[in-house]
Amino acid sequence: MGVRRFLIVLAIAVVAFAAYWAITTTDSSILLGDSTPPTVHELDLPADAQRAEVTHVHDGDTLFIQPEGTTAREDELKVRLVGIDTPEVQPAVECFGAESRDALRQLLPDGSTVWFSFDVEPYDQYDRALLYLWNTDGTFINLELIEQGYAEAVRIGANDRYWPELKAAEDRASSEFLGRWGQC
Repeated sequence: MGVRRFLIVLAIAVVAFAAYWAITTTDSSILLGDSTPPTVHELDLPADAQRAEVTHVHDGDTLFIQPEGTTAREDELKVRLVGIDTPEVQPAVECFGAESRDALRQLLPDGSTVWFSFDVEPYDQYDRALLYLWNTDGTFINLELIEQGYAEAVRIGANDRYWPELKAAEDRASSEFLGRWGQC
């Protein structure tokens, strides 16, 4: 009986140690279900990236965000995704306009967290913030829309921080007839 009792105690100790090790070496957010978005540095974003909440996606390259730390309606930013252009949805829906809008809505649903960064010229002539955006997975939204064929690459003013990557993505999508390149 002594050996059996010893083996039971040993098994309990091994299970307890394994549980302790798993808890102390696992990210607590996984165990606790913490939905706090990762920090900028965890996503390897530009050092100047700021966090915001998506309030509404208008079309494939225009949306509204509420920067972190602000709550007033007048602090909401109307955003034009810099470096890309998508087909329009108003006044008339252009070829692949609805698909482009829906793709952006899927990448950045209302209420989702987004990180944003300005380039050289922060606003356009319509007072829209010209921004590069990343979602909580670290997906570079401007680039993703081009890679999937929802947008084309365009230079807007002096804003060209990511121009080589955006243009190369357009060339690939176009040559593979992805999205708008195969439909319009």
